[in-house]
Amino acid sequence: MNMTSISKIAVLTTGLAAAILVGSNNAQPAQASPSDAEACTKCHTAGGSVVATPSATTVAPGASYTVAFAYTGGSGAAGSWITGNGASVTGSGTSATMTAPATAGEFTYTAWVRQGVTASSTYTITVAGTGTPPAPTDPASTPPAPTDPASTPPAATTPPAATTPPAATTPPAVTDSATTPVVPGDGSAAIPVGSPDTGAGGSVN
Repeated sequence: MNMTSISKIAVLTTGLAAAILVGSNNAQPAQASPSDAEACTKCHTAGGSVVATPSATTVAPGASYTVAFAYTGGSGAAGSWITGNGASVTGSGTSATMTAPATAGEFTYTAWVRQGVTASSTYTITVAGTGTPPAPTDPASTPPAPTDPASTPPAATTPPAATTPPAATTPPAVTDSATTPVVPGDGSAAIPVGSPDTGAGGSVN
């Protein structure tokens, strides 16, 4: 083998080694691809476990909230992806910021976390409805409810107090001097006043 061939082999070997070194220095950690809209296990090895907890389970329409990740079983930098109900939010670290839907109801999301290996869990939030308050009423313009005379008993009345009749009085005895006999003082028989002289009891001089 001549010197020219040896030189060419040396150059090729050096170039290959340099390319491998550059590729190793610029290697990027595995990342989720939300645009694929598929499970992260398509590109990453499944392993570990994760619990996703929202900062509030009931939120207002369009409100912002955070989701905390408790991941076990992996190592290295963490990456996350939350999907569901039209959302596709990626991030890094142990939490992510989300925005609630604009309509009321219950919404469930899937949270993926990659930390060397990947795992997922779900969480649910409730978006509160705004509700419509009842229309105010004007007491002056609201007529009273009609009443049914047949079903409404008359008001009770108090009877007058009983009166005590006056005590009965006994009339005085009436005496008739014309019929009342006169009793003489000498013990003789009484002769009624005005009676005819019958001669009984002696003569009258």
